Amino acid sequence: MKIKLLTALTAALLTAGAAQAELVDFSQYNNIYHVSTSGSDSNTGTAQDPFATIKQAITIAQSGDAISIGAGQFDATLTRQSYNYGYYYQTGLNNQNKDIDFIGTAGQTTLYIDGAAAPSRDIHFFSGRGISRIYGLSFIRDTTGRGQTYRNAIFGGEVNVEVYNSVFKSINTNVISMTYNNNSSSNVLVSNSAFDINGNATGFSASYSGSGPNVVIKNSASNIDFNYDRGTTYINNATGVTFDENYNITSGETDVGVYSGANAWNVNAPVALGFLALGGMVFSGSRRKKNAQ
Repeated sequence: MKIKLLTALTAALLTAGAAQAELVDFSQYNNIYHVSTSGSDSNTGTAQDPFATIKQAITIAQSGDAISIGAGQFDATLTRQSYNYGYYYQTGLNNQNKDIDFIGTAGQTTLYIDGAAAPSRDIHFFSGRGISRIYGLSFIRDTTGRGQTYRNAIFGGEVNVEVYNSVFKSINTNVISMTYNNNSSSNVLVSNSAFDINGNATGFSASYSGSGPNVVIKNSASNIDFNYDRGTTYINNATGVTFDENYNITSGETDVGVYSGANAWNVNAPVALGFLALGGMVFSGSRRKKNAQ
């Protein structure tokens, strides 16, 4: 698939300021696989020999590993082997049911999801039934032609994911929901992030089904309203804001979004991370930890 070049937006994200040298403590992972615009999928995935695609990195990675994605724009329309894996929500960044973390170069890594390339599918930013954490990624998604909220959800069904200091930009979007469903199998935390929804959508609608309590959005900013979404919890967010091209908030509260929190853009400091329990929200299952040395 030939990725569309969103020149103006991508250029703005690439110049969003100095990014963190590290967003996380990499020593917690068994292996780190690297993806670069100058890489090749015939490479080994090391920092000196990176892959070219996120899909290749996910295919090689195992639970307990992380994928570090460099500066530039990458195609994330299909990061699983096939659309027809038994679910309709397999587009977008997908962990292939493995416990893998995704680490971007904050303000410089853009993942593009092309809805036109999968016209009969739901088009989500993230899906997969493994447990993942996401840091410093900027997603762009074109949802042209999808009129149902669940087909335009930010997150697919039954996901377990934490997201920190990332951007979700959705274009040509007339309806949108936060999750495909909010049942007890969905555990989502989004912290210090930005939602930039372009189209006729004026607010997030209810998810397709379920009303579980384990979807939490906090310290984030959105240009549309966070409406009721079947049990989703919203904490200290700002809605109806405007952003500049670098996702600084130009109207409304400014103590939320990608320039706030422990992983704030332009803060050059690694942090040690652990799963967050918030208001009874806990992740089911377990992650395979790095063996003690």
